[in-house]
Amino acid sequence: MSASNWKDILKLNKIPTFGPIHKLPYEEFKKYYYAPETVHEAVYKIIYSLKEGYGNNNKLIIGEPGCGKTTFIYYLKACLSHDDNIFDKYSFQILHFNRMKRSTEAEAIIEKRILSLLKDFFADNSLEPVYEALIKDERILKEQINKLEDFIVKEKQRFNKQLIVIIDDIDETEEDIVESNIRYFFSLIECEQIPKWLIVRHTTLNHYKKDFLNFIETKFSRSLPFPRVDLYGILNKRILADNPNGTNPFIPELCSRIIQVFNNDLRRAVHNSVNFLDHLEPFESGNPGGEYVGHYFMKNFTKVMTITHVFPNIYVDSVLRYIPLEKDVFLVIAIFNKFPKEYLTKLSEHYESFYKKSEHGKHSGESYLISFDLNHVKHCVTYLVNQRLIKQREGVDEFYNLTSRGESFIQFVRENLYSDICEQECDNLGKKKHPVFWRLARSFIE
Repeated sequence: MSASNWKDILKLNKIPTFGPIHKLPYEEFKKYYYAPETVHEAVYKIIYSLKEGYGNNNKLIIGEPGCGKTTFIYYLKACLSHDDNIFDKYSFQILHFNRMKRSTEAEAIIEKRILSLLKDFFADNSLEPVYEALIKDERILKEQINKLEDFIVKEKQRFNKQLIVIIDDIDETEEDIVESNIRYFFSLIECEQIPKWLIVRHTTLNHYKKDFLNFIETKFSRSLPFPRVDLYGILNKRILADNPNGTNPFIPELCSRIIQVFNNDLRRAVHNSVNFLDHLEPFESGNPGGEYVGHYFMKNFTKVMTITHVFPNIYVDSVLRYIPLEKDVFLVIAIFNKFPKEYLTKLSEHYESFYKKSEHGKHSGESYLISFDLNHVKHCVTYLVNQRLIKQREGVDEFYNLTSRGESFIQFVRENLYSDICEQECDNLGKKKHPVFWRLARSFIE
């Protein structure tokens, strides 16, 4: 089964682009990029500030995880590059800080990246021969950068364009590595004539220690919130871009559920939306509308999320093979935001009673298997945290909140379809459970 099977039903000339688009040529990028009014407004404010000359300061652009910050920056750069009043005044260079490692090579990598963007900047100003002459006699990269920066400051009248450096992709790197890299970056190009913009998640900032946060707020003095973009708008834009007469099956209600499962990460939500086309059987005939197909996708939401492992199979490596402790610990935490110790007894009684009654007492003699303690519960909690279903409440020990993904998971873990798919997968992997395990997985303590 593949997405191509849906082409006739949805009247698609081609399968929409569900992957990243910011590296596409400008015309293609512009065709696929969804820019609601909030994005247009943000772009206008930045362009206006640059045209008027008061936007040449360091900026901190803050947004939600996966909300499209990187794609927005490329869109902004494209808009600026095609605005004659801006294109002739500024050179925008993007410096990616992803995949930086804790090593002595980090500083050399940063030096090379800065030299590369400075080379492009000199080229934008038709000063390539000057660039080559300045670095010719220097073998140390840092000294090359210093000479280039001194020239930019002293000979600013020779530059038709001003350099703006945009720093992106710091969110996936450990704080101490990011801090040392950003501090070193600033030590290399500290002059005010080169504005620096930092793109970062607000959740990342919230977890930085005080000294580093103070450094960021001092160096990137102007804070700009990134406008939220909706999943429905993105998918609708991409589908209709190549299929003006096509049908969009990703109705708003479906998009709301998808974005919730991915903890509001638009990037992952967009990339995984194609799973509905890849894993669901198309209708044999008829001409259903987008609403009809959308509700069909909604009906099969649990199936798609489970077989693609977007929802984890919490039973595969269960801490105990005779009771689904992970499921019940999750549901207890969903109610109380913690696991009250008295629920050890409640769950134990529930399990024992179920074993004694299951199949008319067939497994009554095996109720002695019911043996677990707080260490087993802690193991389950760690697993649920790692699966991003719950998160520790900051500053409060053993107190948890459901994530957006966890809130969505509540209803699906209670569905027999979810348990059916999980059971089949466990059997296929040879992860055998006690027969009563799966009956317990489909039952709930009152």
